[in-house]
Amino acid sequence: MADKRNPTATDLLVEALLPGIIESIVDDAASVSVEHAEKELTEAGFDVVDGHADAELFLAELETGTLGARWDIDREKKRT
Repeated sequence: MADKRNPTATDLLVEALLPGIIESIVDDAASVSVEHAEKELTEAGFDVVDGHADAELFLAELETGTLGARWDIDREKKRT
């Protein structure tokens, strides 16, 4: 990749096309139902129930101001 002062033709092409590609990807993802997304995640081996539990815990920690405390405790256990 060339520096910013001397972009190559490829750099210019990517710069011109990337915003449209990203918008298309976001639009595609936004149009998928939750049920469909969860089905695909489950088929890919992702534990959706565990993912929901982690998200709920994250939100609870965010609300109570304890975000990260769980990981700090885990880090301390690994050090000892």
